[in-house]
Amino acid sequence: RVKFIGTTKAQHRLSLERGQLHARIAAPPRLFIVDTPSAVAVDLGCEYTLDVDTAGNSKLHVTSGFVALERGGRESIVPAGAMCLTRKGKRLGTPFSAESSEKFRAALEQFDFAAGGARALQIVLDSRNSYDIITLWHLLPRVSLADRTKVFDALAAYVQPPASVTRDGVMKLNKVMLAEWRESVEAAWWEQ
Repeated sequence: RVKFIGTTKAQHRLSLERGQLHARIAAPPRLFIVDTPSAVAVDLGCEYTLDVDTAGNSKLHVTSGFVALERGGRESIVPAGAMCLTRKGKRLGTPFSAESSEKFRAALEQFDFAAGGARALQIVLDSRNSYDIITLWHLLPRVSLADRTKVFDALAAYVQPPASVTRDGVMKLNKVMLAEWRESVEAAWWEQ
């Protein structure tokens, strides 16, 4: 069930209430937007499949470029080769690699949607591999300060932060430092 919301020079907007939508976009970023019951998918120059179930939950699988999933002031930048889940009435899910292990995915889903907290996060950290760098970067602002150190160390084991990015700055969620490290993470992602 797809509904046309509107179009302007700056934006073409659809609503996907249920079912599957496959999009291949060759347009400026943020021009094509799809609302779902659980999040908003914003094209950043990409190709993707978006599934929405009867409960309003969604699964995004990006096959080219990037898609931003947005909800309640939070954003997940999902690159090609990654996926992201959302749940209606819950916070936005954390992106993960299509190559992530089932154990990793299950723990991440517990963390994101079932109040899994530090226990689920520890399973995520214990079962991670180099394909999980996108998840680790996204987790930095989503975990408690006590757990942020563990996530920092796990991510730094795969992608060293740039010289201008400090542990203290990341612990304080310095937006400039997080953005600089994200660029390094994305570069390493594309090299895999």
